Amino acid sequence: MNIITKNLVKDFLTENELPSQNESVDFEKFSVYSVARKYYSSEFDLSDIVVGSGADTGLDGIILIVNGMLVNSKEEIDDLRKRNNYLDVVWILVQAKTSQNFDSGDVNKFCLGVEDFFLSSIGLQANNDIVEKKSLWEHIFSNHAVALRNNPKCYLYYVCNGVVNDSLNDHLSITNNLKNKLEQASLFSSIAFKLCGANEINALYKEARNNLTCQIYFASKTSFPQIKTVTSAYVGLLPLKEFKKLIVDDDGNVKNVFEDNIRDFLDLTNPVNSKINDTLNGEDCFLFPLMNNGVTIVANRLQQTGDVFILFDYQIVNGCQTSNVLAKYIDKDSLGDLSIPVKIIETTDIDTKNNITLATNSQTQVKREQLAALSNFQKTLEVYYNAASLTPKLFYERRSNQFLNDGSVIKARIITVQNQIKAFAAMFLRKPHQVTSYYGELTKNLGMENSDIFNPKHQPLTYYLAGHCLYRLEAMFRAGSIDSTNKKYRFFILFGFVSAILKNDLKSLDFTSERVNAKNLKPLQDILGKQDVTNTLLKTITDSIVSSSIITGKESLKLSSTTEAVYNLCCNIAIP
Repeated sequence: MNIITKNLVKDFLTENELPSQNESVDFEKFSVYSVARKYYSSEFDLSDIVVGSGADTGLDGIILIVNGMLVNSKEEIDDLRKRNNYLDVVWILVQAKTSQNFDSGDVNKFCLGVEDFFLSSIGLQANNDIVEKKSLWEHIFSNHAVALRNNPKCYLYYVCNGVVNDSLNDHLSITNNLKNKLEQASLFSSIAFKLCGANEINALYKEARNNLTCQIYFASKTSFPQIKTVTSAYVGLLPLKEFKKLIVDDDGNVKNVFEDNIRDFLDLTNPVNSKINDTLNGEDCFLFPLMNNGVTIVANRLQQTGDVFILFDYQIVNGCQTSNVLAKYIDKDSLGDLSIPVKIIETTDIDTKNNITLATNSQTQVKREQLAALSNFQKTLEVYYNAASLTPKLFYERRSNQFLNDGSVIKARIITVQNQIKAFAAMFLRKPHQVTSYYGELTKNLGMENSDIFNPKHQPLTYYLAGHCLYRLEAMFRAGSIDSTNKKYRFFILFGFVSAILKNDLKSLDFTSERVNAKNLKPLQDILGKQDVTNTLLKTITDSIVSSSIITGKESLKLSSTTEAVYNLCCNIAIP
């Protein structure tokens, strides 16, 4: 690797608290991460997408994105179809080599691995991670083919430290041969094969570390008068070709710019979306700017030169439905003169962003996780993480990518909303069997008065300790102190950990009383204050669960009886 790539890989390992193994493995992880972040900008667990470890069939990374979410289980796919009534599927497969040149033999091996993964035509021996990913491919077509809006998209990346130039004709003939085979199978709506050299993969990593930016030409606009907490604000009509830059990437995929929006896209089965679609597809499409409420965009910073605007770190906080319907017509010639009503607001004030988001969203079904993320409880929890005394210091990310450009925050120490929900539910609601398989059920009433999670009356300490336990366990997986093959049991391990410490008291916790909560959780907090004791106990819990006959297969991970058996086992484990 050249000195630039070496230093970027070193930065990547530090940011994610990953131990250096060897140059080849480090580069594989770096490459898979960099490619994945191009298509999915939220935090994710690298071990869920890296598959290159013996019998990898020439594949180092497999990323599956469904409806804009990175998924790793059949249950997650089922849940997304249930919630959205459709599936939008993207597959990304990656192979990375540290070689200084593009080796045609390695490119061909990657192509054979891809062919075998999608077509099962070669019969290559595959490791468990690849077999598991392949089962998701089969599950989508076997159970959800009718729900596919379009055939899946496929992106294939071969990465090395060479130089992409005109001398790669032989390699391109190999990749084109694979593309032809996949096209003949009629499985994908689009297939792209990308050869990435050092310059290309380095650029992808740097892009992953930078704010989302976009330059548009915005001539038909009026500025708002000065508003407190708002740096600047504009309202006007944005031509469709300029709006396209905000919502669609170079590959034609809808960008992940709806993180602050409190709704999922509800597809054309929703009456509002159906009317938008009919308008755009009909003779009265020119009336669209008068009939639509428009799109609200919030950016952390605007740079204006005349009518040219550059938006930094922006999100569409209202207009998810409109934007996704428009994406279907973004290149339609008959809509070339169409303009979109937009508001662009520049502010870094989180409360102002929240108020704008809530005020401009009132028509369709609310996405509860995001609504809860805007509540006062979430603000309180973020502040509590910042003030808590356990080491190392963790950061609660109630908004996706809020710490992206904060150099003082090690990314491995970020607890996301989703991981917070899973850790709390597994440990303190005694539901490790539900956190992956039935996650949608857990999030039904988030943030409401009767909710088991993010209840406004709950004290933040319990959530913080759950997040800290999860971080400690994940750190042991990253360091290799606990074999990463046991990650599929991680929420049972967390439940066993708290069961061993609190024993019968776990059944009678009061999450609403600050005094009672602090007293009941003191034994857990004391253990977490001793890193060596915590690590020893986590290792003991893991070994005990793995060596027992409690978990007999994947289906047993979904059973409440498994949770009860883990509780009975771990209550009898002595604290070191």
